[in-house]
Amino acid sequence: GKKGGKDEKKNAGVGPFRKGKYPLQERLRPLVLPDGMGEVGLDLGFTHFVGLDIVTTQASFAYGVGDVVELGVSTPFLLSPDFDALGVTLQGHYLAVDTKQFDFAPGLVIPVSFSDPPLGGVVIDLPGRYVVSDLVFLTFGQGAIPIGFSPDFTLAVAANGGVGFQVDDGLALGLDTSLMTLGLAPDVAVTGLWELLVLGATAQYSWDRNWDVGARVSVVNFWEIPDTLGFGISGFGRFRF
Repeated sequence: GKKGGKDEKKNAGVGPFRKGKYPLQERLRPLVLPDGMGEVGLDLGFTHFVGLDIVTTQASFAYGVGDVVELGVSTPFLLSPDFDALGVTLQGHYLAVDTKQFDFAPGLVIPVSFSDPPLGGVVIDLPGRYVVSDLVFLTFGQGAIPIGFSPDFTLAVAANGGVGFQVDDGLALGLDTSLMTLGLAPDVAVTGLWELLVLGATAQYSWDRNWDVGARVSVVNFWEIPDTLGFGISGFGRFRF
């Protein structure tokens, strides 16, 4: 029994995990849900940008298949200044690398809008995580390659990333930003922190392996355009079963 306990501690952060052994610490969790585990989520957010106040909510569901695939769907709604269903987002990720320090789970995110005319496109998502220590972990690759199909074809490569802090077993803090975006179509252009600031801070608390609650604050600002400083505040909850 002691030997098994030591092996489990030594291999912490390396799957596959049974649902009952899903890690409490965010830095140890696989980037996709274990086989047969579902997750429901609810977000509520407030955004102020260019004199406009917007309130949104989003419900989401994700499910793990075979310990290496996660499929998900989310439905965002505009609550204020008017009520509107914004669309549906479908996504799927494959856990390509799962080690004690490095995890990588490429996938596709497909937003389907209800706008008129509808906006079409996909995002090649390349999320990864590198655990530096018991306290610090790095994240990168979220929303890496956005591709638009309508009304015009667009293609870009985005360098997004962040740093997380596992303060204790149940509390994780994070900072993230968009460092640079290289537009490839319809024109070649480069934007980055020197023109546009996009910064987010997240706090997440998990009192057991099945529940997460948290809050996020985000800031966006075009340095050379007056009165474009915007901010957002949101809260979220997750339940796994």
